[in-house]
Amino acid sequence: MLAFTSTHKILYGHSPRKIHMTWFVTLLKKITSKRVSVDRWFSFRGFFAQPIFDKAFVQNKPTFHTPCPRFYVANLDMTYPYDRGTNYAVALGKEVSTIISNELPR
Repeated sequence: MLAFTSTHKILYGHSPRKIHMTWFVTLLKKITSKRVSVDRWFSFRGFFAQPIFDKAFVQNKPTFHTPCPRFYVANLDMTYPYDRGTNYAVALGKEVSTIISNELPR
């Protein structure tokens, strides 16, 4: 999960732990009624946040699949090597929706 907020928004001023406990956990409860455990999480703040990739990213680029069945992740980091933009986001959405459609029970 990722949130972009401007620096004057209240969320930007919260500690990473408070954001995790009050915002992300609340959203996860809306997604599933099962108990969710988050082992690790990271927080990054920057006025002009843009993903920075090292040389090994291409070999380690994540897939849409997660360890949770029927739970997929598609974010703009996955558009590498292209800059994030609407056209790449749309293409990414189409790609993951095709994967989801192909994996649905018939």
